[in-house]
Amino acid sequence: MAKSNETEQKGQHQDDGRRHSRFDLFGTATATIEGKKHKCAILNLSISGAAIVFDIDFGSSPKPGTRVDLDIEGIGAFNGYVARDLDEGIAVHLNVSEKKRDVLAAVIMRALNNIEPEDE
Repeated sequence: MAKSNETEQKGQHQDDGRRHSRFDLFGTATATIEGKKHKCAILNLSISGAAIVFDIDFGSSPKPGTRVDLDIEGIGAFNGYVARDLDEGIAVHLNVSEKKRDVLAAVIMRALNNIEPEDE
């Protein structure tokens, strides 16, 4: 099934069997994997995962199941694990509480609607 123009414009990935929709939201983050910190970029984000790419070449990607602590600039810190290897990086499944899911959902909606977050 092809993506609709509206879906493409909003940067949402069509349902491909994942539990939650992914959105093309680019940002920077720091991933801690096996005790080492690595600068990385977020390619897309959902309320339960992220696709990330690294500034360096690992030689071989971290294996599925490897713990990842991900600190996304301007959003917050999350922990999770490598879900799978991607051509350009890794997919990370985020272990998030209901509260953090709400935070991620709000961040995604603000970004898609070009709304600046309110100062707290």
